[in-house]
Amino acid sequence: MEHGLWRAIDREETMTVSVVFPWRPGCLWRERSFNWVRDRYAATHPSWEVVIGESPQGLFSRSAAILDGARRASGDVLVVADADVWCDPADAVERVTETGWSVPHTLIHRLSEESSDLFMGGFPLDELELDQSNRQDRKPYRGNETGTLVVLTREVLFDVPPDPRFVGWGQEDNAWGAALNTLVGKPVRLGADLVHLWHPPQERMNRVVGNAEGQALWKRYQKAARRPEAMRALLAEAA
Repeated sequence: MEHGLWRAIDREETMTVSVVFPWRPGCLWRERSFNWVRDRYAATHPSWEVVIGESPQGLFSRSAAILDGARRASGDVLVVADADVWCDPADAVERVTETGWSVPHTLIHRLSEESSDLFMGGFPLDELELDQSNRQDRKPYRGNETGTLVVLTREVLFDVPPDPRFVGWGQEDNAWGAALNTLVGKPVRLGADLVHLWHPPQERMNRVVGNAEGQALWKRYQKAARRPEAMRALLAEAA
């Protein structure tokens, strides 16, 4: 760890929790999933604050939306959650003070349109008859640490923020993960399953690259990984 980046919250204190959703309306399927996810949080954790983070006009920036929501959130602990995923982060919230950030899940289950309907209708994940032929339901895979759902102390998020220069789809999550691992250290990573609900794919260059500008910026983060001074300088450019 670079230094003491976060104030350990006394376990005898009551940790306040805010859920930050980076969000922009406009896709019917995403809006339907978001309504279901918000209802699930409200039912499961009614005391947690919910904040919707918005991106400036133009191409959507997930990083900018996260920062917008985090600035308006009041919690000691921030759950950064995409609007189309579900995994109860309660255990990760409980353990976030160990390292300053934590990840509740290991495997991601990316569901088809039909399976998403069934899951939102009440079918447990382990009772769904998933069709993994023709990529209808993708086989479970290990997700990256900051791409769908991550829990951070307020201090860590603002000391090592996501980079709002990433716009459009992709690479911002890899870059943020590289910065956190370099400047904070490894997260507590737990073994829950995360469900990714179906929506039409976003426009991108290919399956793993969103756009040329984002790819070029991500390569700079790769070069700065495990080099704290270089990573600090890169983050300072976006401040």
